[in-house]
Amino acid sequence: MKQEYENLEIYEGTEQPNLFVEIWSGLSDEAYGELKAARIGEYEAAGSEQSPGGWRTMERWVVGGRAKIHMWQFKTI
Repeated sequence: MKQEYENLEIYEGTEQPNLFVEIWSGLSDEAYGELKAARIGEYEAAGSEQSPGGWRTMERWVVGGRAKIHMWQFKTI
């Protein structure tokens, strides 16, 4: 996924292995909304396991599956 998205940084917790944080730089509000819908399953690809960007494939790597994938947006003030 990192090769496909240059604006993505991924970190893993040092004290909590398998806890990952993604930092997406430069996303518009619209792009964030689309990405979130794809990541947390609001977008369903007509019975397919594949959603845009391969996010369905990644779910099987997460212990607990889709229910354990969360996404928040932060903005500077």
